[in-house]
Amino acid sequence: MFEQNEEYANALICNLHELGDSESHNCLACNFADLVERLKGLAQDFSKFSDAVTGKITYLLWLYLLAERMQEILMLISFPEEIKSQKFPNFLLVKRWANFFKHPKAFFLTHHAQYDQAPQGGNEVVIDDSFINRFYSGDKKNKELYERLTNKADVLVLFPDLVALTKGIGQELAYLSDVIRSNPIYGEILVNKSVLEEYYSGQLADS
Repeated sequence: MFEQNEEYANALICNLHELGDSESHNCLACNFADLVERLKGLAQDFSKFSDAVTGKITYLLWLYLLAERMQEILMLISFPEEIKSQKFPNFLLVKRWANFFKHPKAFFLTHHAQYDQAPQGGNEVVIDDSFINRFYSGDKKNKELYERLTNKADVLVLFPDLVALTKGIGQELAYLSDVIRSNPIYGEILVNKSVLEEYYSGQLADS
């Protein structure tokens, strides 16, 4: 999510500033960059957490905050729903894992689930990316979910690969920026909603 050189590391999403002129301020770039910086801080110091599970859940929920900001932009530009799953699979996976933590549904009826251990032959249910995509993308499969989880022990939760997930959603954030900057209609929609003209000229303060 960052461009690197020897002196600084700017968030790549700052290229959204190109939507405005040199005297304007585009709030999208800064609001995205602020969250990217916070994610960087979390990723660089997991030792602040009391245990790995707490750290991973916290990090996933912060990734979800980034995904929600991306969702807002996709809604504003009316990005086609039929290709969202093709272009933003990591974005969708983050949102579904967050749904699992926020709205556990039948998982709340399990007994002492284990986290991030090697699967054992006796595990009745393994909750992984595939499981999350199937049961936490909506409510259509809730009946099956309750049948599989209600009153179950020997349930194992396998977190996603956080490094791969971070790289993936970073690439999708960059793709979203490219789509916006290369499409004049998308750009105009967002400029009208997110750019404060003459922000840097001094005229704003005098008005």
